Amino acid sequence: MTNMPTVFLYFHTIRYLKFRQIWFRLIRRLGIIKIPDQPAPLLRAVKSQSFFFPLQKQTMFSEQNFQFLNDSGQLNVDVSWTSGKSRLWIYNLHYFDDLNAEGASDRVAWHDDIIDNWISSNPVGFGPGWEPYTQSRRIVNWIKWHLTRQRLSEGALLSIAAQIRHLSRQIEWHLMGNHLFANAKALVFAGVFFRGPEADSWMKQGMLILAEQVNEQVLSDGGHFERSPMYHAIVYEDLLDLYNLSVSVPTPFEAYSAQTASWAEKLCEMGHWLNSMCHPDGKISFFNDCALDVALPTQTLNNYADYLSLNWRKRRGAVTHLISSGYIRVERGNAVFIIDVAPLGPDYLLGHAHADTLSFEMSLRGHRVIVNSGTSTYEDSWQRLYERGTVSHNTVTVDDKNSSEVWKSFRVARRAKVSDLSIIERQGCVEIYASHNGYSWMSKQPSHSRKLLIFDNRFELSDLIYKKAFSVCSRIYFHPDIKISITGREGFFNSSKVKGKFDVKFSAIKVRDSMWHPYFNTSVENKCLDISPEVDGEGLSENNKIYFSLSYQ
Repeated sequence: MTNMPTVFLYFHTIRYLKFRQIWFRLIRRLGIIKIPDQPAPLLRAVKSQSFFFPLQKQTMFSEQNFQFLNDSGQLNVDVSWTSGKSRLWIYNLHYFDDLNAEGASDRVAWHDDIIDNWISSNPVGFGPGWEPYTQSRRIVNWIKWHLTRQRLSEGALLSIAAQIRHLSRQIEWHLMGNHLFANAKALVFAGVFFRGPEADSWMKQGMLILAEQVNEQVLSDGGHFERSPMYHAIVYEDLLDLYNLSVSVPTPFEAYSAQTASWAEKLCEMGHWLNSMCHPDGKISFFNDCALDVALPTQTLNNYADYLSLNWRKRRGAVTHLISSGYIRVERGNAVFIIDVAPLGPDYLLGHAHADTLSFEMSLRGHRVIVNSGTSTYEDSWQRLYERGTVSHNTVTVDDKNSSEVWKSFRVARRAKVSDLSIIERQGCVEIYASHNGYSWMSKQPSHSRKLLIFDNRFELSDLIYKKAFSVCSRIYFHPDIKISITGREGFFNSSKVKGKFDVKFSAIKVRDSMWHPYFNTSVENKCLDISPEVDGEGLSENNKIYFSLSYQ
């Protein structure tokens, strides 16, 4: 948590924004967007059998019953199109993902009815359904549904044309990031779906945004610049869909052939990055905002890339350093480590950032052992701040502060910068060393340095806090399947699949109950080790050392 006065939090947040973001925030406050009342453009003639899109997870279970984020609700009973659940739940209701989900062909009548319900219940320009991101997701889903399963009615075609006209006038330049990417994707889908001058203008607008944003958002190592494996997977699917569209309906893309060719190269790098950031169980690691079952599973995306003949597979060595995004994957013996030496994200866009600098996760024999705590909510709450905070990650807090000043639901003021990174591969060992300055604003200007030594059957973790502090704590969070016991300075961990032991030096250790959040609205009990420097009669020293070693078979 942070005790900084709000005015300073705003200052240290706003000073990183781009002028374009500030300008468009002001523009958006000027009033309601007016769109012309005119017929929908003519549809482009395309063959429906040309299209394949991967199926989403089912979210609609009766004419009124929906489940999003592990939470069920009934439309017009306990929820409406605008209220009754969390804001993110309501957004999901407006996405219409179920139109293109598993078993969707059995729910065509429900889908027809819910589309009509949406049109009659959401007047143009009002409510969360007309926000740009929800519009973008829904526009794409309605178009996919029309192309692969069921033709939209005349009323739905009029509505989708109005939605696209509205979206084209409120592109999310104030937010940018994955939202802006989704806006551009919807415009391109609209430009391919319809034909004529207006459709061409949507196509041009979307492709111009993508010409800038693909290179801005996809780093040279393939990682999405927000440094969240979950959002990376979402944007990866978006670009796969766009590339798929360009191959399936090539005519509208003829003027953009060089641009679509570059997408193929980017997609190969994105596939490699995503798989490098997954544990051996095939699921994403938890750095920044991450939870399972929000993005498509990695294997589904791998199959999609294979369908599009994209060569995303690369041979990995013992160490994979994703240099541009700032993550390191180490495979040694039966263990896999994923280590965060990354910036929090682009300085002007840290809404999904956590204060997790120098944290790491570990799997052993294909099973997760050490885990960051995950994400269960986006609501502005104590829980949201706790999950974004340093205290919820496998790294070090100083004086119970965050290494980067996360605040509110999606804001960051002062942020940690990593320095002095070195990766040394020796015979029998990989050594990783890095420091960060996230606590330098404190009176004694402490800094955190971490060394991780990884051997075939153990690892050693050394933390050093330079300068005096009132309290220092390094935390190790274990997967819920892992049982822990400690005696003095050492202990044991085990599950039905893995086991081993650990010990500390220069430190005191205790085990406490905690929670892991692998899905939204989900908390699973797990155990955490709190490791703190030994305290003598005069309190903590100038240089506080913590040493933790864990061995396994």
